[in-house]
Amino acid sequence: MDVSLTELACVRASLWIGISVQSDEALPSDDDCKITFLHQCGGGALEMESIDEMIHCATRTAFELNTSFKKRLAEIEWGESSMVSTFLT
Repeated sequence: MDVSLTELACVRASLWIGISVQSDEALPSDDDCKITFLHQCGGGALEMESIDEMIHCATRTAFELNTSFKKRLAEIEWGESSMVSTFLT
């Protein structure tokens, strides 16, 4: 199957998104996160609908990572997990 020129342009493009989570609510929205970095690279082109979907996906992922990170830090702080040996300890 041959790809169209538009599809070929999108394949080469990538979007880097930095996000800071602003809320601890159970269900995140795009308003609960602040975009701190946005950079398109790779030499291709992206459509606005694709960029909106990427930002929404990044928002959800950032919220989930932040929630998991805070939960793990709380476990370590309260001694609820076994001690893990790393190169720092």
